[in-house]
Amino acid sequence: MHRPYFWATASGSFGVTLRYDQSSDSYEWHLVSPTGCTGIDPSVLVEFSEFRGRILYAGGRRLRFQREGMRYADEDSLDSRSFHITARRGGDLVGYTRIRPLPRILPMLPGAAGYEA
Repeated sequence: MHRPYFWATASGSFGVTLRYDQSSDSYEWHLVSPTGCTGIDPSVLVEFSEFRGRILYAGGRRLRFQREGMRYADEDSLDSRSFHITARRGGDLVGYTRIRPLPRILPMLPGAAGYEA
C-alpha cells in the first residue's frame, strides 16, 4: 500500500490519488473535484460520460446512449457540479462513481463562491 498523494492548485481545486498494489494488480483511485467551482478543465468530464454511456448502452438495449461512430455518452449537467471518484488500472478507467455535495455543505468547499448546487 502506497501513501496517498494529495494535491491542490491556486484555483482552489484539490484531489487525492490512492494506489493499491496486490501482486501484479495495481489500481489508482482519483478524486476529481467539481469542475463548475474549481476551474478544472471540463473536458475531463467527457471520459466519464463515455464510460457511463458504454455501460448504459447495455449491448444495444438502450440505444439512446450510442453516438455516431460507435461512441457512447451519458451527458448530464450534474457532472460539472459533482465530485467524481475514478479507479484506474494501467491508466485505463475501470471504475467510476459520481457524488453530489449537499447544498448546505457546498459553501464550505474551496473555490465554491457563487456556485449553485
